[in-house]
Amino acid sequence: MYNHPYFRRIYMQALMQIADGPMADENWLPIVDSRYRALQANGVTISDYRTAVQSGPNITIPAFMRDRRTYIYGQLLSYSNVTFAVTSPTTVTASSNLITIAGNALSTPKPSRSTAWSTPWRGVQSPPGPCSCH
Repeated sequence: MYNHPYFRRIYMQALMQIADGPMADENWLPIVDSRYRALQANGVTISDYRTAVQSGPNITIPAFMRDRRTYIYGQLLSYSNVTFAVTSPTTVTASSNLITIAGNALSTPKPSRSTAWSTPWRGVQSPPGPCSCH
């Protein structure tokens, strides 16, 4: 399913929403910090989440979250680093309102549509084929 362009775009959109939302430090860190302090205040002996786990990999929770966000952004960048280009002829004479436009476009996480597009994108970086121009 990952190789199907529609599902890959949805997957990339979800990754972007996760990286920009719940994984952002300002969204998860206050929650973890308040729960850590509440446990301490109630006499629970607990390791500090900001220090590395001694028996496991030498990484803290905040460092892990930042590393994952960086990795996600890197994955998204590989799909969004495309220059807009129309590869079909730029001048079209048509006897009807149905034309085909081909090219490459930035693969943004949110669906891109203009009023001219009447069909969804077929590829991860390819705009729709035949479209009805309004």
